[in-house]
Amino acid sequence: MPADRAVDILNPSQAAALLGLHAKTVVRMAREGRLPATKVLGRWRFIRGGLEDWLAGQSARTQPASDLPSPSGSTALSARNQLRGVVGRVAVDGLMAEVTVNLEPGTLVAVITRASAERLGLQPNKPVTAVIKATEVLIGTREP
Repeated sequence: MPADRAVDILNPSQAAALLGLHAKTVVRMAREGRLPATKVLGRWRFIRGGLEDWLAGQSARTQPASDLPSPSGSTALSARNQLRGVVGRVAVDGLMAEVTVNLEPGTLVAVITRASAERLGLQPNKPVTAVIKATEVLIGTREP
């Protein structure tokens, strides 16, 4: 196998560096089926191209601000779960950004690509609309 092919298979630390995440987060996402990965001899392995495709897909799913509903409601979307709020915090880490949206009466935290956060000009107090796709929402309960 050529030497350049060997770097295409990544361990969790290498995948984390590529995605700008912590290695434990990458392993958790792989275990939950949220990242393309496979176990080889009990250890998680990632194909660089698969992760790059996944990352590009994350960016593609973020809608340009002009496509989001305006306060007047002039743009209609098929998504039923549209929550209006204001950005509370944007924490950039590598290629990803964690965005906290202040809603009434709570908050929502979303992880998007850094490029999307920059393109949308996300900053504290900026009005935004969070559009939630049912395939992207996980529901949990508190332990008894």
